Amino acid sequence: MNFAALMELTLTLGLVSALPALVLLLVGGIVRKHLGARAAYWSWSLVPITVLAALIGRFLPQAADSALAVLPAIGIGQAIGQTTQAVSQNGWTILLLQSAWLTGVTLMTIWLMVLQRHFARQLKDATPMAGNVYRGHNREAGPALIGVLTPRILLPVDFESRYSPDQQQLILLHEQIHQRRGDAFVNLLVAAWQVLNWFNPIVHLAAQRLRRDQELACDAEVLAQRPDSAKAYAEAMLSTQLAVLGLPVGCHWQSSHPLKERLIMLKSPKNTLWTRVVGVSLLAISGLTLAGAAIATQAGPATEFDVAPSYATLSRPVYPKSAIDAKISGVVMIRVGVDTDGKPATINIESAPDESLGKAAADSVASWTFNPAQKGGKPIATQILVPVTFSLDEQAAGEAPAASGDTQLDAIQVKAD
Repeated sequence: MNFAALMELTLTLGLVSALPALVLLLVGGIVRKHLGARAAYWSWSLVPITVLAALIGRFLPQAADSALAVLPAIGIGQAIGQTTQAVSQNGWTILLLQSAWLTGVTLMTIWLMVLQRHFARQLKDATPMAGNVYRGHNREAGPALIGVLTPRILLPVDFESRYSPDQQQLILLHEQIHQRRGDAFVNLLVAAWQVLNWFNPIVHLAAQRLRRDQELACDAEVLAQRPDSAKAYAEAMLSTQLAVLGLPVGCHWQSSHPLKERLIMLKSPKNTLWTRVVGVSLLAISGLTLAGAAIATQAGPATEFDVAPSYATLSRPVYPKSAIDAKISGVVMIRVGVDTDGKPATINIESAPDESLGKAAADSVASWTFNPAQKGGKPIATQILVPVTFSLDEQAAGEAPAASGDTQLDAIQVKAD
């Protein structure tokens, strides 16, 4: 996969993930108020569901014609494809974009690793207590659940003196619920989401809100198991709210989550069976709708036709001198989205033995016209593969096979002068 295709995939999935995230940011307050904190937290599963559906739509095109694709394609993938193709014509632009993205990814990764190390190093000399529970050596050490593969609960050095026995049990229950639900792994995925989409403010806002909902949902679960402990639980929160740095891969009891919001949640009425049923139903409906929309966005133009597309006018690509000098030959596969007027709407380099050959073929194809496919006597848009074979001698190089379901035209032969 060349950089243009990789950039298209990254941008598409970033946009696809940001859409449900934006919706949840807008309606999250309503969900929390009427369906409860746990429903609000689980609603964030719509983000990975939508991304997974988009991947299915991209790599299994037949899924776009299934009952899952309940919404029409809105052209996100095609629009991004046109943009990235325009960018791919300029090598310097590709290099700058690639460098900027990789720099952002690197800096974001380093920052999260620094935050993680701040907590992880406190486990080095921590005193084992029971099971996976450890006592740190300062007041700001926890309470916190740290790590994914070997999750450990870290407690502050003054844990027994700061909290009453009942509060200690509630705090440990809180961290154990985080561990049982796999919240640290969720936070690892959230951190990766932020790293890959460091340039997208919606992703960062959504990550913060998700972490808050995660804490509120955990608080709600604690009170569901200990319904008579709201007062002790609130007092434990008031005894712990200290300013601490965030914990990327783990769950921290204190601080980065607004105290007022957590205390208000403790006073909220408990969810009834009816509200839980409504919440699960709405989540399922939303998941199917977003999945169908995501699959549909990846669907290309129609591929079924009565009359196949064909060449109308074309100009033969120029064999780059640099490739001739380097004795580079082979087949370039160009995916062309042909519009109803026969002009190329999108041009993407599927594969090429050399960047210069790929660019030469793509530049030439951009000036071609085609006889569009027809269905029912009317022209329709379609996707085709155009093989361009660059050969250094009289014997042409072999033609690359078309992928299953693709419409491939005859190969265009380009020989070195």
